[in-house]
Amino acid sequence: MGICKMNNEQIYSMLAKYFSGESSPDEINKVNDWLNENSGNRVFYEDVKAVWENSLPANNSFNVEDAWEKVKTKSFSSDTKEKKYFREKSALTFQAFNYLKIAAGIVIMLGFTYLYFNLNYKVEPFENTVGIKQIISDKGEIRKIRLDDGTVVTLNSESELRIPEDFFLKERNVSLTGEAYFEVAHDSKKPFIVSTEMATIKVIGTKFNVTAWQENDEVTVAVSEGKVFFGSESGGDAVFINQGEISTAFKDTPPIVPVKVDVQKYYLSWLSDELNFYNASFKNIIHRLENKYGINISVNDASILTKQLTANFKDESLEEILYTISLALDLKFSEEKNSITFSYDNR
Repeated sequence: MGICKMNNEQIYSMLAKYFSGESSPDEINKVNDWLNENSGNRVFYEDVKAVWENSLPANNSFNVEDAWEKVKTKSFSSDTKEKKYFREKSALTFQAFNYLKIAAGIVIMLGFTYLYFNLNYKVEPFENTVGIKQIISDKGEIRKIRLDDGTVVTLNSESELRIPEDFFLKERNVSLTGEAYFEVAHDSKKPFIVSTEMATIKVIGTKFNVTAWQENDEVTVAVSEGKVFFGSESGGDAVFINQGEISTAFKDTPPIVPVKVDVQKYYLSWLSDELNFYNASFKNIIHRLENKYGINISVNDASILTKQLTANFKDESLEEILYTISLALDLKFSEEKNSITFSYDNR
């Protein structure tokens, strides 16, 4: 659907939802289809994007540290205290950032430093072997590997890096399932290529994060230094991602146009054991929580998985995090042993 089929208000509304992280997967595809119709749409997109970013207030978040200090002293064991918690929390959390009439979304700005991983990991030397070398990290484990070319790879929990026998001969090829941060040694003659089930990332020397969990049907690349080539196995136009930008390729679709974000805060926080989300789908949030805390999380309605959230957590317990996520997304949860089930809150 192009400009000729939509008026300005509809276009601005569509793009505002996209920039504020409130677009559904179908709406994201709609934006990408519109962008691919003609070059004029892309120019229009960049103009609106620039206006959006430059118009945002310098302080578009609020401080909830004091609120958490009050909340931490309260118990969640009784219904009365739970309701009191919700009243106090909602009064602070939903001082909504409602900039522009067409922008809808809640940004919960918290921080998170709960120590679960053992971050005192050492850099492991890569020893070349016959065949494919597989490096696998267990649940709750972060591994750091130095390859023959000097590249350092930090492998997140429950991830796998595969390195072929001929690595560093012509091209530096590796394969990834899960999540890893790459600090690639510069070599203009031998590109460094990361292959996932759905996409390919190609660089000559840069620093970037790749998230490619098989169950999420998407690959996200976040660049902290340099420039990265990002193409999808489905074909279509590839993109170049610059420093401070991210792009995502969904199943059977090309990568979306790169968007500027705080890469360090939202995509590299796991390196310092923080738990931050940026426009994260609930499906992705579930995976992060399960991975970090060793719990099982389910939903009783599949539509919940498409909900999105931007949030950072600091010093909160798992229970506080669950309550905050529920409040922000109009959900509720129940607990049984080591399992948690989310459902819509119809109160």
